[in-house]
Formats: sequence, C-alpha cells, structure tokens
Amino acid sequence: MTKLEFAELIDTSGDIMFDVKNKHFTICTWTNGGINIGEQYPEEPKDRAFTTSEELLDNYLVDGIPLGELSEEVNITFFN
Repeated sequence: MTKLEFAELIDTSGDIMFDVKNKHFTICTWTNGGINIGEQYPEEPKDRAFTTSEELLDNYLVDGIPLGELSEEVNITFFN
C-alpha cells in the first residue's frame, strides 16, 4: 500500500495490527492521548502517541526508518 493509503486506513479505522521488518505493531486511533502505536513484544517498549496519521507515518521509526517510508512493506493482519 502507499503511504497515502496507509494514512487513510489509520484515519478511518479503530485498531490496526500489522507486520513490518519482522516485527508486529498495533495502532489504536481512539485513545485519549491521540493515535497510539506500539510494537508487540518489544525488547524495549517504545509506545508513542501522535496527533495525526501523517505525523505518525513521518516520525515513528522502525529500525531507524520512518514508518511511512516502509508502507509498501507493511502487511496488515487486522483492522476494524
């Protein structure tokens, strides 16, 4: 999927689970703190909250790479 398609999915969903770079992540869009993203079973917890999907995709890093740059590698495993 493109970065724009990923942003649209974030903007229109409640929970999203996905895999990228052999890691598993969850995005919760309904939290009081904004759009929350966290890795499932991380070595070191790095949960973060963002105001917009664009901010999340531009600033959340996976192995030092912004998530938005990895959008074509993202495998969505669940969303609602």
